[in-house]
Amino acid sequence: MKFNDLYNSVIEFWPRDIVVNDNGVPSPEADGHYFPSLSNARKTVEDITGDDDPWLSLMVWTMFQEFHKEAMKAARSGLDCISPGNVSLEALETRFFDNLHEQEWQHLLIDDEGDA
Repeated sequence: MKFNDLYNSVIEFWPRDIVVNDNGVPSPEADGHYFPSLSNARKTVEDITGDDDPWLSLMVWTMFQEFHKEAMKAARSGLDCISPGNVSLEALETRFFDNLHEQEWQHLLIDDEGDA
């Protein structure tokens, strides 16, 4: 499946806007913040897409990473929400292919070389 196809099949499950003014809860495992609304949205999308298709799982994870990055920027700027549909497609694509080289996802490169 191509990147744009994956993106289009997953973006529709994310809310149009995600509240980020619920920030300020430091994440004990990471250098960042826990945004409850963003994490809940991710859980909902994961429930909808399931875990049978690793390509969809990778796209959900990638989107969450980029949306979290945008949430951090928005929180620092005093904004109340982010709009996932407005996140740079180029940034998502770059992160998606970077993630493919992480150990957890490398098997996709071997199994479906050139298919993403």
